[in-house]
Amino acid sequence: MKKKRIQSLFVKLMSGFVSITLLFLLFSLYAVTQLGAVGGYFDKAYNEAVVPMEKWAQFKIRLGDIKSLLNRHISEWNLEVQQKIESELSEKFKSADELLKKLGADMLSEDEIARIEQEHKNGEDHSIGNFREESLSKIMVLVKFHHDEFKAVSGEVIEHSKNFMKEDASAILNTGAGLEIAIFMDKITSEILDRMRYRVADYRDQSLKLRRQVQLYLIIGSAFAVFIALLISYFFARSITGPVRLVLAGLRDIAEGEGNLTKRLDIYTKDEVGELARWFNIFAENLQTMMKEIADTTYNLSKASDKMSAVSVNMTSSAQDVNSQAITAAAASEQVNTNVSMVASAAAQSSSSLSNIASMTEEISSVFDNIAGLGKKTADNMTRMAQSNEDIANQVNSIAISTEEMTASLNEVAKNTARANRVSQDTNQRAEQIKARMDALESSSKQIGRIVGIIKDIADQTNMLALNATIEAAGAGEAGKGFAVVAGEVKELAKQSAEASDEIAGQIDEIQKSVRDAGQAVQDINKTINEVAGINEMIASSAEEQTATASEISKSVASTAGTVRTVTESASESANLVGEIASSTDETSKTLREIAQNTDELLNNVKAVARSSDEAARGVDDIFKYIKGISTSSEQTALGASQANDASEKLAKTASALAQIISRFKLSELKSEN
Repeated sequence: MKKKRIQSLFVKLMSGFVSITLLFLLFSLYAVTQLGAVGGYFDKAYNEAVVPMEKWAQFKIRLGDIKSLLNRHISEWNLEVQQKIESELSEKFKSADELLKKLGADMLSEDEIARIEQEHKNGEDHSIGNFREESLSKIMVLVKFHHDEFKAVSGEVIEHSKNFMKEDASAILNTGAGLEIAIFMDKITSEILDRMRYRVADYRDQSLKLRRQVQLYLIIGSAFAVFIALLISYFFARSITGPVRLVLAGLRDIAEGEGNLTKRLDIYTKDEVGELARWFNIFAENLQTMMKEIADTTYNLSKASDKMSAVSVNMTSSAQDVNSQAITAAAASEQVNTNVSMVASAAAQSSSSLSNIASMTEEISSVFDNIAGLGKKTADNMTRMAQSNEDIANQVNSIAISTEEMTASLNEVAKNTARANRVSQDTNQRAEQIKARMDALESSSKQIGRIVGIIKDIADQTNMLALNATIEAAGAGEAGKGFAVVAGEVKELAKQSAEASDEIAGQIDEIQKSVRDAGQAVQDINKTINEVAGINEMIASSAEEQTATASEISKSVASTAGTVRTVTESASESANLVGEIASSTDETSKTLREIAQNTDELLNNVKAVARSSDEAARGVDDIFKYIKGISTSSEQTALGASQANDASEKLAKTASALAQIISRFKLSELKSEN
């Protein structure tokens, strides 16, 4: 079944939205129009009823104010106050006339106003009748006529009041024509206000009726609009979701079924869904073609992997056998090569050695003769060396004893250094105490200096007193001679005291200077003691290290002494052996002569063996290289065959898995023979 559409999904969606939006806009426009009509009723009620009611109320208030001012004018006797009241009355009447004119303009047309003015001028009958049955224009004529009458009555009242005819003025205003006009104006204004209220009520009823009508139309229209919107939405949704459901059904059939790639989506709409279906059919067709090719390739791949697996297994086994044999041959050839090389080398060395032996045997023979003589001398030398070694052993023992004594001395130095360190620390503490006492002594000397100063002051004062006493004694004559002698003695004592105090002050200054120098010296001593303490610590550390070193030296010397004793014993034994060697050398010399004779024959045979060994070594070396290359190649072949076997197994598994996956898809209407 083919479905043809000429619209895209975007156009469909926008058409639906625009249709619904236009429908709601129409109803909204109608609602706004009707609400404007309701507002018009309210505006009409306000302009034609509420505003005139406010003006009529103000007009009624002005009439009340005028009557109150007239009563004040009647009760007032002061002319100036009366004039002010008359001025206020004029303003009130003027305001009332303007209000009445505005009310006439609001309520009547210009022709009606002109007609009323003409009737007023003609003096038509405007007596009070049943004004409730009159028209509004007739009522306005009555109001204006009686307002003019009230102004005339007010003029009479003011005139009587100014002429001090208060009772007549009051009678006119409160009981006569004034009262009658006031009652009429009150009734007629009340009637006008009632009519205005009725008009407001009528406008309200009309607006309520229109509002209910609008509400009803809006409810019906909204329901209709919702229905139309749902209907449009349904048709548009169906036109959109129908093809989508077909696409989903086709995809579900392919996904949930057995992978039937022969199916196609039967959708030919000219929108996005149709495009989706068309491109999906193209994709399914291409996928079907690729899956057929993959299926054929998988079948061929499976066969090739089986053959490759069998070949790789055979090749692996053969390569392993070749490798094993090559390894064995390489090991054997390497061993042969080694042996041949050793034989060749030994033959060459033997040839050289035998040549040397042949020439050396003669020399050795003569040498052994000399050795025999030298052996005796050597025995004597060994005996002397043994004696020298005994002397060395004794000296080494002396060194060991000296080393032990040095170790003991170093230990004593370490102890004395530690003791000196402690003494320096004690000395440092005592130096600190001495410094503190020096500081106290300096403070005491300063105090003594102050006391000496006081004594000097006393001596000066005493000297002054003695001088005064001498002067007084001289003035007393003979009677004061004894007193003059005493005054002279006192003066002499004061002088001596002053000199003694000066001398003491100088000595105290020297003491203070000495104390300061001593304090500085104590500080220097303290610093030196600290340095000595540091040096003692270094000496103690060095002494410990030297003690350890001396101990090692002592051990080494003891070991050397033992070694020297061993050498001495060996020298004695060597002397004995040299004597025996000297006696054996004669026999060896004879044997060497016989060896020299046999060496020539052996030399010829060894040279022949050496030549054969060189040729064999070169051949074995070439064989070893060939076998080594074969072994390497066989190892690489075995490794490649093993990897090929693994790859073929993986390839077979992959081909099997791929075949299972492909078997899930239906590639044609007829089953494939593969």
